[in-house]
Amino acid sequence: MVETFLASSAKKFYEYLLENNKGVEVIPHRQAEFKDPTLTIHLKQKLFGLENVFLEIDGKDHLIEKEGDVEYVAYDEDNLVLILKFNTPEFYKDSFILKSDLKFLVKNVEQFFISQTIALPTKPPFSPKLTSLLPDLNAEQQRAIMRIFSHPLVYIWGAPGSGKTQRVLFQAIEKLIEADKKIALVAPTNNALEQAIKTLIEKFDEQGIARESILRLGIPTLEFSLKYPELCEKTKKENNLFSANPRERIKTANVLAMTLDGFVARYGGLDVEFDHIFLDECAFAPLPKVCTLCACNAPITLLGDHKQLQPVCEITQSDKQKDNELKIWGYSGIYLEHIFSDRLFEEKLDFQYTKASVLKQTHRYGNNLASILNEHIYQNGLRGKDEESGLYFLDTSKLNTQNIKHNGEKNISPAEVVGVKRVFNSRFDWAVITPFVNQRKILIRNGLPYDKVFTIHGSQGQEFDGIIFSPVILSYYLTDSHNLQALYALNVAISRMRKKLVIVCDYDYWIAQEGQFIQRLLLGSKPYKEE
Repeated sequence: MVETFLASSAKKFYEYLLENNKGVEVIPHRQAEFKDPTLTIHLKQKLFGLENVFLEIDGKDHLIEKEGDVEYVAYDEDNLVLILKFNTPEFYKDSFILKSDLKFLVKNVEQFFISQTIALPTKPPFSPKLTSLLPDLNAEQQRAIMRIFSHPLVYIWGAPGSGKTQRVLFQAIEKLIEADKKIALVAPTNNALEQAIKTLIEKFDEQGIARESILRLGIPTLEFSLKYPELCEKTKKENNLFSANPRERIKTANVLAMTLDGFVARYGGLDVEFDHIFLDECAFAPLPKVCTLCACNAPITLLGDHKQLQPVCEITQSDKQKDNELKIWGYSGIYLEHIFSDRLFEEKLDFQYTKASVLKQTHRYGNNLASILNEHIYQNGLRGKDEESGLYFLDTSKLNTQNIKHNGEKNISPAEVVGVKRVFNSRFDWAVITPFVNQRKILIRNGLPYDKVFTIHGSQGQEFDGIIFSPVILSYYLTDSHNLQALYALNVAISRMRKKLVIVCDYDYWIAQEGQFIQRLLLGSKPYKEE
């Protein structure tokens, strides 16, 4: 049985994390203030998620949960502030450790498959009248919407800016709301979920759809809860996290929005029959967790781009190859149908049951960048807009690095730090992305704001008018586009930009790297002129 295999794989993955001291990370913080019963923690980094955080006090772990010793008040992701409430104040000590335990989430998956039965969805989707669609839908988007309502399992694939959320997802959800259907909107991370909701709400407001049609389950960020309190199951209001009738809201809201981990943890207790499930950013979602969506026999629509980041997995490549039960944790959710066949470990994406719909037109990129992306990554006829994307480079080969602070760490480029600072100081909405953790550290150490400097994984879900990219060096796992995973990661870095991309690098070094994606970007770029 598939459930037995998945439960066993989750158990084995949990044991693997335990044996290898993985799956738990300490979340560093700058300072903490306790005013009975509230603890305010100023973090140094973003949380991976809110469902898996706990406090260690005097050697004892306290899970942060409703009606436990400690519970959430709010989390402000932008300002990195976590606010907790101690229901048992005597437990608090000035010396504590904030931790994130991914093993807890893996255990939830095991328990899910022990208690639930899953199968590929066979229930035909509700088929609404599609006579009043948005007037600006292109032919590809219209076909994608029709595909959603014609088959139980659909994958909508599109590059950033192709209208997956603003056009296709919104139009599908609007039609289901008009028919008073129950919808699950799921995403792999908190950030991805709230980005999708914000995009939908903009369209809801334009079309006069009540915001209260959506209920966001779980813990929202502070910014989200303040801006959209009517959408939240839990909000910060006089330290009362819960709306008057959360159970009633779950029954009456058309759209229940939650993270994938939230779905795993809460599905059994929701007592809801979904008419349709949408999973956004499906390529970033681990396959075993996506399989939990198959417990409903509701039609499932996957939306995403499998040419970007794949799921984060702590299992080494050699250990994956030794054990298929561990190996599947590195697979993306788009392989959903494969788990029910003998094709899973062929590793070729070969749809036989899933119906795919491809969006090849993007408004995010000009044709100059779209053609490069199509040549190296998409190879599906990707088209952009007539207005060109701003592609630039800054050559660092002759920059003076005397004043750059560093300790000779591996995978750093002091010259690129100098170049990044030059570009960043111009008046523009810049963010800095680098593949290397050490390069991010020395960028911050030398004056760049920590909340504007990202690794590629850390930039997932963010968007900025301008991206300054610091590639440092050719690395098989991170910047060598002959490695598909590195190529897809580079695609993520580039796709964070709305208007401008500046590659800050040793120009001659990268131009000599024949066939590399970064080389091709440089060949299509102009010298950056300081503003």
